[in-house]
Amino acid sequence: MRKLHGSIGWVAAGLLLAAPAFAGSDAEFVEKAASGGMMEVKLGEYASKNAASEDVRSFGQRMVTDHSKANAELKELAAKHDITVPTEMSDEHQAMSEKLMGMKGAEFDRAYMDAMVDDHTADVEAFRAEAKEGATEIDRWAAKTVPTLEMHLEMARDVHKQVAGTATGGTTGETAAEGEKPGGVKGAVESLEREVKDVLDTDEP
Repeated sequence: MRKLHGSIGWVAAGLLLAAPAFAGSDAEFVEKAASGGMMEVKLGEYASKNAASEDVRSFGQRMVTDHSKANAELKELAAKHDITVPTEMSDEHQAMSEKLMGMKGAEFDRAYMDAMVDDHTADVEAFRAEAKEGATEIDRWAAKTVPTLEMHLEMARDVHKQVAGTATGGTTGETAAEGEKPGGVKGAVESLEREVKDVLDTDEP
């Protein structure tokens, strides 16, 4: 794992350092959020078809579904405020995508989940910072999106622990089977979705 961390660390570090800049302005936030969203979809599509672990494939498909929806919402919202949405990923996000999509099997699973934990940690921090502004529709969209990103982060951590275990004697089959257990990604998703729903219901007047 130490070697894998090193292979993508320069990209993850760049994302973490860039996170506070999201809140600088609505336009800047939209640009960075849109780029990150495109990366999540692209890598999710690759993971859903090429990951060795069933849990990683399920996680990748969930990223495609959720981030495609968020990307569409952001594009519509930005258009209302005459904010240009990029059609291509930033150089950092493109570099991460190319690096990960050059991997296969268990190596990809571990590196991808490493990246997803780092990326969603940065995303949660960035969206919370934007949400604190609270002055614009973009700010309020960021606030609405935070619970989903927090759920993604918990899912990523859960799957990351499972695929990390394959490097120390576990098997892909055993890891995939974990998805059927309460501690697997499917159980984690159901639990986290209930928690998010409870929070949203509590916030309603």
